[in-house]
Order: sequence, then structure tokens, then C-alpha cells
Amino acid sequence: MHSSKTHTNRLPGTAVAMFGLMMSSGPALAAGYESSVLADEPLFYLPLGVVPPTESVAPNRGTAEVLAPDGVHQSVLYGFTGALPGTSSNTAVYYESAARTVVPYSAALNPAASESFTIEFWVEKLVNDSPTDASPVFNREEADGGNYQGWAFFQGADNAGNIEFKMYDGTSSSPTATLSSGTNLFFWNHITVTWQADTQTATLYVNGTQMDTATGVSYKAVESSAFSLGGAPDGSSNTFAGALDEIAFYPEALSATDISSHYTIGSSEAPTESYPEKVEESGPALYLRQSGYSPTRSIANNLGSVGSDANGVHFPGLEHQVAGALAGSEDTAAGYHLISKTSSDGSYPTVLPFREELNTSVFSVEAWIRPTITGNSNAQCPLYNYNPSDGVRSGWVIWQRSPSTGWNFRCYNDLASGTKTAIDVEFGPYVIGEWQHVVVTFDGSKAICYLNGQQVATKNVNGTYNPNTIADSTLIQASIGGFPNGWENGFEGDVDEVGYYDKVLTAAQVEAHYANGVDANRSVPYEDLILSDGPVGYYRLDEAAVSVQDNLGTLGTAANATVVNAPATTPAPSNGGFASGDYGNVFDGYYTYVEMNNPTGLNFTGPITLEAWVQPASEQVNYSNNIIGHGLAQDGSEVFLRIENGEYQVGANGGKAVYTVPEEDLTGDAWVHLAGTWDGSKWTLYRNGVNVAEAEDATGPGLVDTANWAVGARGRWQTATGYPDVPDSAARIFSGGILGAAIFNKALTEEQIDAHYAAVLADMNIQITRPDGVITLTWEGGVLQESDNLVDWQDVTVDGNAAVSPYQPNDGPRHFYRVREAD
Repeated sequence: MHSSKTHTNRLPGTAVAMFGLMMSSGPALAAGYESSVLADEPLFYLPLGVVPPTESVAPNRGTAEVLAPDGVHQSVLYGFTGALPGTSSNTAVYYESAARTVVPYSAALNPAASESFTIEFWVEKLVNDSPTDASPVFNREEADGGNYQGWAFFQGADNAGNIEFKMYDGTSSSPTATLSSGTNLFFWNHITVTWQADTQTATLYVNGTQMDTATGVSYKAVESSAFSLGGAPDGSSNTFAGALDEIAFYPEALSATDISSHYTIGSSEAPTESYPEKVEESGPALYLRQSGYSPTRSIANNLGSVGSDANGVHFPGLEHQVAGALAGSEDTAAGYHLISKTSSDGSYPTVLPFREELNTSVFSVEAWIRPTITGNSNAQCPLYNYNPSDGVRSGWVIWQRSPSTGWNFRCYNDLASGTKTAIDVEFGPYVIGEWQHVVVTFDGSKAICYLNGQQVATKNVNGTYNPNTIADSTLIQASIGGFPNGWENGFEGDVDEVGYYDKVLTAAQVEAHYANGVDANRSVPYEDLILSDGPVGYYRLDEAAVSVQDNLGTLGTAANATVVNAPATTPAPSNGGFASGDYGNVFDGYYTYVEMNNPTGLNFTGPITLEAWVQPASEQVNYSNNIIGHGLAQDGSEVFLRIENGEYQVGANGGKAVYTVPEEDLTGDAWVHLAGTWDGSKWTLYRNGVNVAEAEDATGPGLVDTANWAVGARGRWQTATGYPDVPDSAARIFSGGILGAAIFNKALTEEQIDAHYAAVLADMNIQITRPDGVITLTWEGGVLQESDNLVDWQDVTVDGNAAVSPYQPNDGPRHFYRVREAD
């Protein structure tokens, strides 16, 4: 192993010997890191540096006569577990750093002191040491002379999670009222403040209970500044670290009874009323549900009558825009696949939110389905809308059985014991690889099943049918292509044109839908015909993939990757091998990673190289943090380049080479080049081009058939939970920056790896020119070395001193030249 870092000038073109120097007729240096890596033909090369969109709309769901405008989410984290346990699809937004939700100034949010109002929200603080001026909800502006007006909520001064509410009147920087509560905000808390104009009284409620009040308060409303969540609207101050949900502003003072009712309904695991409907009944001018999705996720748009409230989200890794079902149409469909082809576990479903309109006691469901494998014993699930609890089951589901049996429609009666299946009917057959129009209707007493426009089966209900109701299980929602958790009963095939109706389609309607779909010369567009029959949910499933980064390696688009949950960016090394403005992506240890699926060309045995530039965070969130990973598979097999327990590691299936991470690598801003190889007999780990560890291993990496590849995480495996929205340490998501991730199906030599590293340190590369016919070496930084065999190197000296640039070699034996780092 080498103890010092050197950089050999490796030149493209035809090399010839002249005056003992290796010369080239081409340019002096291959251009940059990317060119250097691609010249060695990796299967996979991902530059990274994807710049996430900073803004997305925060829709205002208010119902008052005068509404505030929509807000704008800025760099927030979506999909955080929401405050309402009884609403299965409820999510929240997480804030830290410069993340904000900003609602432009509106008179609707800033009534004069002579008008009553109420502010309401749910908050969960997650960081123990955030500053005491952190503000979860902020509506204050600075007037002339540093005076404040408006109001704001703050983290309490004792930093124990307490909440404070302050009001200002524009005459000084000091509040005219400070209300505080001793509650602990490390759990979800319901916070409400009312302003009673006639008595100039502000009252603070926490979890439905009055905690503090002040009367005769002098107050002046904001006149131009925006309303914001997560801190001051400009993102520069008052930063709050935590989650916020269900924010509402009412143009009246809610009663203590209403406030208590809101808390009771919102905190119940089995509420008797809908929390959103209860809020809307009170007429908010602003109501931010915080249940949107990141603009970096592909949304399944609902064209039905419920509209965008029933939009779904496609799982990262789903195959987008495959050939659709409709004859003569260029409209596309969604392709659903399994991580494990030997079971129905591990999938990429389209997850739909819980909506009562999709869960009625009378309904129809319709889809075009093209299965590409035979149904397994534990059943693929193309359409899901039920509660799978063993204790109590409700809702309905369609399973794929064998081709001769066909499809299996089941609905449930919500019984805790006895026969839980209200209807169990099979209808088929189907042909592998062919589109089929599938419709089931239910009128409360009987199910009718149709294939390709024709009725093929009926079944009467056994007892009663119970649709899904709002509950605390994340599985009680609808999905397409497998269970919404992404690992159970996935479907292998394509699905198109899914419709949900809160009524029974007639036989004539079903026949017309099918006939239109197979008619390449249709006179009425298929989607117009469907919409004329009034679906509450209609998903064309033709959306494009988003956040996709092209693989620049030899596998091309077959190994394209999806960047998940918008990791932040960090500047690339500035030494010269990357262009000015190049970035890496910063992975947060919780949610952000790169989904690569498991393309055939990357699931190989034999020699391998894993390579990337990394910028480790000063503290790693998880004890094990994958930089590049394949698996963990069900049998325990995996391949990895990672940091684990303070060590750099490369290996597979138990064999690995390890090296203690130097302290200088953990500053949070140090870029380090890592590469690991298996050459058929041993693992070798390189740090900054230097061989730092070796370990014998006669086995090496094997096939990993039931798990994916990933950058910045373990590859998702067939029964993995936590992806993509729930933090799970088993995912081993990396903490820090990654840039230029590469996978080779060969073991690169030390010289190749050294060349990749050297390509970034351009300021230390030799430039070879021949002005006036005289061979001249120039370089900046480092110490020039020479060798006659590319193995033994000596510093070049002139009169006992290190050679300086420019240097003109003398005639003599053939030599090779390189530059090493200065001592």
C-alpha cells in the first residue's frame, strides 16, 4: 500500500517515447473527472448534483367568503406523519433551516384590532436545541424605527418545548402581550389563539384547554408582510425545526367549545366526525392541510369529480408511460413490477389518499389490466381498497389468480369474528400479455363482474358489506399495483384508465366503455366518455416520471435512476476536475436517496468496482450509511460501499475491506474519493487514490435477486418498510454529499483509480508542451517525480533542490513523470 498521494500524467492519444518522456499527439489531459471515469466504461455512472425545485403550491382549503391566497412551500420536507391519528392519509410538512411556507400578504389574514380572529395549528417539535426565537407560525413585520406589529408564536425560553404567543402594536420592539404554556411540544399538540376584539383579549389554548389569557391588549395588524410557517418569511431568521399540520385562520373568535371539539376529533383514533369537515364548517379564511406531495414526486392526477383532493402519488421506481390499452391512441399507462419475481413481495404502487367518495356502500370500479406473469399463490393485487386487518376487514380488493381462474373480487363485512368475506367471486380467464377491460359493480346486495364488456359472473352479498372507514392504519387507503406499503402483494404488469364510481354502472355503460377502448376509429375520445358517466376518481396513469437522472454508463437508459425526496445540493470539489457550478447531492440520513431498481445488467457476479466522491456529514444519522448498495436481500446477500461504525467499508455477503475514517474526513465539508474493488480473490479499498485496505475473499459478490440497487441508501428489498416517506434506520440512508457514483463489472487497477482521483486535482496535473521544439513540463502545486518502470518513483531534483515548473528533461534513459502532493 502507498503512503503518499501521487498523480501520474496519463495522456490520451498515441504515446511515443522522446527524450525518455511519454508524449502524446492529443491534448495534455483528459477533460475532468467524468471523462476519466467514462473512459473506463462503467455500467453505471450517475453525476448527481440534481438541483431540487424550491417551491410548490400550498393550496388554501379555506371556506370563508373572503379567502387568503394559496401559500408557497419552499424547500420543505413533505410526507411527514401527520397530526391526526384517525385520518389514514393525513401527512404533515417538516421544517428546518431555510424551509418555509409563505402566504403572500392578504387583508383576510390581517384584520384590524377591532375585528376578532383565531389562529389554529398542530405542531410537533423535534430538535431539542433549536433557538428560543424559533417561530413555527409567524405574522410579524418590522415597521419604521425597529418597531414590531402583528403577532407570532415562539418556542419557549426554557427550551423544553413550551410555546409562547406574542402580540405587537407597532410602537416598540417589545410585545404588548405574551401568552405561554407549559406543554411539551415533542409530541403533536393542538395550539389555538383567539383574539376577542370587543374586550381586546387574547387567549391561548393547548390541546383544547385554555392555558393563558391577556385582556386590554394594544395590537396593530401587519400591513404588508407575508404570513409564514417555519420562521420569518425571508428564510433568514426565526427558524423552527419541527412539523406543522392543519393550519387555519378564522375571521372570528372560535368558542372554547369549538376549540375543544376540534382537538377531540383531531386527536381521536376513531373520530365520529371528519376533522377537515369540522374545520371547514367554521369558515376559515386560510386552511393549509399540509398533505401535498413534493414536486419531485410523480403525481397520479385524478380527473374525477373529487378532483385533486384524490390525487395519488406514484412510488419511485414505477415504470412510467408504457404503451397504453386504448386502440389507436398514444395515451400511455403505468407499468408495475415486483422486486422479487419469486413471490408477490416488493412493488412500486400508485398510492391514493383515503377519501370517503372512494369508499361508498354502492360503487363500481373499472380498469384496463395487462398481467405479464401468472398469479402467484399469495396473489398479485392490481386494485386495492380495503382494510386487511385479520381482526376486522372492510372494503374490497381484486386479486389476480391463475389464467384459467382469472380475477378474484372480494369485499368484507367488518366483522370481528366468523366469516369476514361478504362476497368472494372469481371471474376469468385472462391471457398473459394481453389487455383486458375489468369492471365490478356493487349495488349493496349483489356484485356483477364484467370482462371485455360482457357480464361473466355475479354473487350476492353474505350478510352486509362495510366500506373502509377512517382509521389509524396507513393501509386503509386505495392503491393501484399492490398494497400501499410498497412491499405486499405487488402486481406485475400494466394498468390503465382506472375509474371509481359512487354508483352502479349499467351493462350498457360498461359495454360502451369497452367498445370505445378497442375502437381505433372512435368518434368520442375515451376519456370524454368516461367523464360523462361521472366517476369520482379517474386515473389515466399516463404521467411522466420526474426526478429521473440519466445513467451515463454503458447500460444507458436501462439503468436510469430516480432521485427521491429532493436531496439538497452541495458544491463539487473545486480543484478543477469538475466544472464551475457542479454540485453533488446531500442525503439527509432519513428520507433522501436514489432509487435504481434492479436492472438485469447490474445484477451480476464476479469482479466489481464501486466508486464515488463523498462528503460525509460530521455526524452520521445511522450507525451504517450506504454510499452505494445492492440489497439487503431476503437471504442476507448484499453489495456495499459504505460508512459503518466509523469505518469505510467495501464488500459483499460477509467479506469486506475496512479502513477507519480519518477525522479530517468528518468536517462536514471535506470531499473524499472512495473506490472499492473485488478482483476475484480479494477486496481492496482506496481512499483518495491510495490503497488503504485489503481483505481476502474467495466468494465475492453474488446475484441479488430480491433487492434493488441504490445510491445513498441500501437498495430497497422485497419486504422493506420505510420507503419512501417513513424514516427507517434499516434503510441505512447516507448522511452527507455524494457525487459521481459509478459501478463497473470489473476490478479497476490502482492506476485507473488513481487517474480518476487525479482528474479532479487538475491543479496538480502535468502539462506537456514543446515550444520551439523543446519538450517542457509545467505544473502547479506538488512535487515532480520520475520513473523508468511506473513502479519505483523518485523526486526530480535540480542542483539538490526539487525541480520547479517549467522543467525541461535532459536527454537520457526513457522516463515517466507524475506529480505527488507536497509534504
